[in-house]
Amino acid sequence: MALTPEDVLNKNFTATQFRRGYDEQEVDDFLDEVVVELRRLLGENAELRRKLEAAQQGQGVQDRTPSPGSMGVGGPDPDAVRRVDVAAKAEIDRIQRESEQRIAAARANAEQAEKESAARIAKARTDASNAEQQASSARQAAEQARRDAQDAQRAGIAQPAPMAPSPMAPSPMAGAMGAPGMGGGAADAAAVITLAQKLHDEYVSQGKSEHDRLLGEATTQRDKMLGEATAQRDQMLAEATARRERLLGEAQARHDELISSAEGRHRELVSSAKAEHDRLLAEANETHERLITEARQRSTGMLAEAQQKRQAIVEELERTQAHLNARIAELRQFEQDYRGRLRAFIEGQLQSLTTTETLAPQGVGVGRD
Repeated sequence: MALTPEDVLNKNFTATQFRRGYDEQEVDDFLDEVVVELRRLLGENAELRRKLEAAQQGQGVQDRTPSPGSMGVGGPDPDAVRRVDVAAKAEIDRIQRESEQRIAAARANAEQAEKESAARIAKARTDASNAEQQASSARQAAEQARRDAQDAQRAGIAQPAPMAPSPMAPSPMAGAMGAPGMGGGAADAAAVITLAQKLHDEYVSQGKSEHDRLLGEATTQRDKMLGEATAQRDQMLAEATARRERLLGEAQARHDELISSAEGRHRELVSSAKAEHDRLLAEANETHERLITEARQRSTGMLAEAQQKRQAIVEELERTQAHLNARIAELRQFEQDYRGRLRAFIEGQLQSLTTTETLAPQGVGVGRD
């Protein structure tokens, strides 16, 4: 518990009941508290001086402040310096976080653009693959028609059976394959193969053209979005750097201003604290001497009173011991008298029993007859 001058002035002790003075235990406890508080104040003073020296040596405050001889033990408050540094670092961190967030957003937009381009390219590739599959189906249909024609020619059939139109084949080929009155099988097969190859080439050419067009559009769009994202990122980086430099300048100016005000405030606080410390130390020393004197006086009075009480108690114990000794002597005399009477009574009883046993045989024999 921290002691204040008001606590020392307003301290009240419990008065004793049978003599003048205060309770010794309360006085000793209060003196212990005063000693602890003085030691704490001295320790805090030494710790503040140590921190001041460390701040002056570590942060170069000596170059901007007067010498220790001209300003006493004053100097910049380490707490104020630390608070300014923490505020500046927090602002710089906030700017960096904002810049990183903006850069992350630009990267996310670029990645989204790349994903969209990749999706378009995949769609173009899928369309080209579908076209190739359709061409392959048409080619397979043509091969099947050719094999059917060859089988029909080998079997000697003049008119081949019409083929079912393939869902993947175009309508001209279906008309050529399903028209009645067709000529020889070999010529029909060759025509079908030629038509299928032509359609296949057209589909492949269209698929490649569409694939190249979509791939070019996706690449152009991706490059455009990447350029925009890069420009936006560079712009945000430039803005963040400029803002960081501006805030650093403002923080440095604020830091210097707070250092200056903290130095003045620290000098005032150190001066007032030293004066208050000296005053409290003088009051504590005076109170300590007074309490020590009162305690010694009380100790002397209590010692005399204790000796008187001891003498009275010893006399009372001696009187009690004499009374008890007399009582013990009476009890011992009573015991001797009681033992004599008891012995006489027992001897009388034994004698009467002896007399009774001597006379008993005659009377007992008569009774048995």
